[in-house]
Amino acid sequence: MKIPSESIEQYKEVFKKEYGFEISNEQAYHELHALLTLMDAVYRHINKENYSKLNEVA
Repeated sequence: MKIPSESIEQYKEVFKKEYGFEISNEQAYHELHALLTLMDAVYRHINKENYSKLNEVA
């Protein structure tokens, strides 16, 4: 998966603000890749019909 360098830099900025220390580009890439893979697995099956059903339950 190709993650734009701008996204990696943004992630590193957020990480530093939250945790108080910097991480490498490689670490940021791996963390973003894991996050995006998880989000894809979770949201892949949510289409408009399923989303509507979720909102009815809430």
